[in-house]
Amino acid sequence: GTRRRLAPPPTAPALLFVEASADKEVVYPGEQVTLAYRVYTQFEIAQMSLKDQPTYQGFWVEDIKTDDKYEARPVTRREGIFTEYTVQKKALFPTGPGSFTIPAVTFHFAVRRRGLDPFDSMFFQPTESLFRSSNPVTIRVKDLPEEGKPPEFKGAVGRFTLEVTTDRKQARVNDAVALRIRVAGQGNINTLGAPTLPEIEDFKRYEPKVEEAMRAKGGTLVGSKTWEYVLIPLAPGEQVIPPVRFAFFDPRTEQYRILENDPIRLNVAKGDLA
Repeated sequence: GTRRRLAPPPTAPALLFVEASADKEVVYPGEQVTLAYRVYTQFEIAQMSLKDQPTYQGFWVEDIKTDDKYEARPVTRREGIFTEYTVQKKALFPTGPGSFTIPAVTFHFAVRRRGLDPFDSMFFQPTESLFRSSNPVTIRVKDLPEEGKPPEFKGAVGRFTLEVTTDRKQARVNDAVALRIRVAGQGNINTLGAPTLPEIEDFKRYEPKVEEAMRAKGGTLVGSKTWEYVLIPLAPGEQVIPPVRFAFFDPRTEQYRILENDPIRLNVAKGDLA
C-alpha cells in the first residue's frame, strides 16, 4: 500500500509559570520559614518585575539576596522541559500563632518566543507582555509550649551562643568598666530581647548601647546582637559581676535552653579621692 507521511505534530504553545513554596509549613513563632518564588519558562525572558508589592501579614520579613544572575537550571515537568529560575527568596519569621496565608503575587514578564524558523533568530524579535501569578501559600504557626518556659525567656527562637566580657579586670572606684554581652546564632536577631542582667551591687549602671548585624548564610539568617553596658564601681575590693542569663527556644529540639556565663571578678582599687 501507499505509505502515508505523518504530518508533524502541531507545536505546543510555549509555557510560563510562577510557583511559590515554603520550606516548612508548620512552625513556631520566631522560627524561620524560607519562601521562594521560582519561574518556569519555555520563553526567553527579557525583563521581569513585580506588578504589586506582596503583603506578608503575621510575619517579620527579611530579604535573602538571590544572586544578581538568577541561577538557571533545566527541569522536566509533566508539561515539558523548562528553564527554572529562583527569582526571589524571603526569610519569614512568624510573629505569633495562627494560620496565615501569603497571597498570590503577580509578576510581569517581557518575553521573546524562540522561533523555530532559523531566519527568525537572525532578526530582532519583539517582546510581548505576559502576567503570571504565584499560588498562595499557607503556613500554620503553633503556640510555643508553656511547659518549661523559663522566666528569662523573651521570645528568642533559634539557636544561640552567649559571650560576656569586660574590657578590664582591674579598675578604680568611679572608673568606667565596659560590660559586653554578645548573643550570636541563627534566628531573627532584630527581635532579640536583652539578656537578663542580674542586680549588681556596688555598681552604677547605664543603659546599654546596642548593635546588631545580620546576614544570610546558605539561605538561613544568622547574626549577632551586642549590648554594651557602662558600669561604674562604687566601692573598692574584689567585686563580682554575677552571671548573665539568656533563654531561647530551639525549634529543632522543641525545648527551651538557658545560657549563662561564669561570674566575672573585678579588682577595684580606691579612687583618687577615696
